[in-house]
Amino acid sequence: MQQGKTGLFTARTLLLATCISSAALLAGCSEDKAEAPQQKPAAAAPQPSAVDAEKAKREAEAAAKAKAAAEAAAPKVTVLPNPGPAPEGTQFFEIDQGNNAVFVSEALRNGPLDLPVLKRSLTSTYGQDPELDKLRKDVNSNDRFVARDANAAFDAGIGAFVEKYKGITYVRVDVADQPGLTVLKPYDFDKLGFPVDASTLLAGGDERGWLTPAENHRLLFKNGQDIAFFPIPDEKVARELEARVRKSFNGGLKLVVYGYIHSYIEAPADASYAQPWRGLDIQAQRVDLVDAKDEKRVFATLNL
Repeated sequence: MQQGKTGLFTARTLLLATCISSAALLAGCSEDKAEAPQQKPAAAAPQPSAVDAEKAKREAEAAAKAKAAAEAAAPKVTVLPNPGPAPEGTQFFEIDQGNNAVFVSEALRNGPLDLPVLKRSLTSTYGQDPELDKLRKDVNSNDRFVARDANAAFDAGIGAFVEKYKGITYVRVDVADQPGLTVLKPYDFDKLGFPVDASTLLAGGDERGWLTPAENHRLLFKNGQDIAFFPIPDEKVARELEARVRKSFNGGLKLVVYGYIHSYIEAPADASYAQPWRGLDIQAQRVDLVDAKDEKRVFATLNL
């Protein structure tokens, strides 16, 4: 009987222990759940104050104005199609005085003709248009009726005259010895050739001579910096050229630059040019060093 009570006590004890253990486990689980970190919602981004918003607006407006000013100050360049090497027998249009550059520029420019500029530039058509030459003189007549009629006819005539310059692609430009500008510098024995004295002019860094055309039209060379040196290894030829160089602008030498019109430029006044200007940028393809009195006598050629 005693043994039965003991077994019952033991069973009850085990049951009670099991319940206590289970309760402890459940309690532990509850504590674990309670201690787990709660995920907090993300804090809202701080809203800019009215002062910050106004500052950002002013900065954006200043940047826009600066961009517009930079665009207005930058030259507007119209690049023309590259025609490639000049075909054999090409007739090169010679830009031999400032007026020609003005007429070619006006023919390339989009928009109405600048009649006042053309009137001032046209000193003569050099026999190309005798009727226009007569009208040009009549424009300045003391007879006000003659001048009025001539002005009206001249405006129509100059438009037709400029039309003749449209479609010009290949051009030639001569750069000859002149006071203050020789074509070549003295012979360089190390390089066996002659540096080009006009290289600064051709590169656009100097505007001596007629290469600054009339009415704020400029004539530039896109690759003028490449026209800088003529190799002359033949000592006999070099001696003759050296003797001519020593005569300064009386040496009778000339550079004949052949190329095509690369682009047309319209630019505002800037640090290097005090007034708004238009210009032609010539891509040189070949340069001949010739005798100014006999172009068929070519001393050297640069192919660019």
